[in-house]
Amino acid sequence: MKESSKGKNIVIVLLFLVILCLGGFIVYTNTNLFQQVQSGEKQTNQEEENQTDEKEIDINSRLVQTLYKSVTDSKGMTKDFIISPHWMYSSQDKILVSSMEEESKMSLVYINLPWNAFSHVDCKSEGIDASKVIDNISYGSCLPNESETSDYYNAISKEEVENVYYKLFGTSKKIDTSIPINTTGGKSVVYVYIPQLNQYIRYFFITGGAIQGEVTAKITRAVQKEDQLQIYEQVTTTGLENQEENYIYTFKLEKDGMYTFYSREKQKGSL
Repeated sequence: MKESSKGKNIVIVLLFLVILCLGGFIVYTNTNLFQQVQSGEKQTNQEEENQTDEKEIDINSRLVQTLYKSVTDSKGMTKDFIISPHWMYSSQDKILVSSMEEESKMSLVYINLPWNAFSHVDCKSEGIDASKVIDNISYGSCLPNESETSDYYNAISKEEVENVYYKLFGTSKKIDTSIPINTTGGKSVVYVYIPQLNQYIRYFFITGGAIQGEVTAKITRAVQKEDQLQIYEQVTTTGLENQEENYIYTFKLEKDGMYTFYSREKQKGSL
C-alpha cells in the first residue's frame, strides 16, 4: 500500500513538472511572438514616420527657384544651340561640392554674379597683358575689337567674386586667384585676376559655332527632409542626338538658416 502511494506521488510530481514546462514554453512563445509583433509595428511606424518627414515644396516657390538658379546656367538653355546648363560640372555622375574642382566652383561663382557688379576697365591699364596663355589656349586682349566703347563691362572686382564664393561654398577656404573664371563650356571667355588692379579682367578667343539644337530643363519636384532640400531636374536635348537626363541637387540647411549647395547626382531613368 505504501509502495502504491509512493508511485502515485511520483506520477503527480512528474505531471506537475510536465505542466510547468508546458506553461513556461507557452509563456516564452507568446512573449517572443509579442516582441516580434512589437518590433514589426515599430519598424512600420518608423518607415511611415520617415515618409511623413518628407515635405513636398512648391517648385515655383522663391526658395526653390533661387537655389536652382544658383547651380545651373539658365543662359545655356537656348533654342538655337546645344549648350548644356551644366557645362560648369565634370562628367561624373555624382559630384560632392566638398571635392569639386576649383575651376568648376569659379564657374558657379560667375553665373551667380549680379550684372550690376561688372564694370569697365581700360585694357591699357597697368598689369593687363595684350594676351594670355591659359591651359595651352592663347587668349587675346580683354576687348574683342576696337568698336567696343567705355560702356562695355569687362571687369569684376575680387571683392565681388569673394562675396559670391563664400555665399556658395562657405568661408572655410580662401579663394584661389590663380584659377581663371571660365564663363562658357568651351572656355572661349575667361576672367583673369590682375593683382595690380585687384580685379578680374575679361579675356577671350574666337571659337567655332555651337552645334544647332535645343536644350530644355525643368524642375519636376522639390522635397524637404530634416536639414536637406532636394531639387529634381529633367534635361531634354534634341538635335544630332536626342536624350533625356535627370539630376538631383541637394542643399543643406546651415546654422545661420541659409541653404548651401551639397551635391549634384545624375539619376538613371526617368523620375
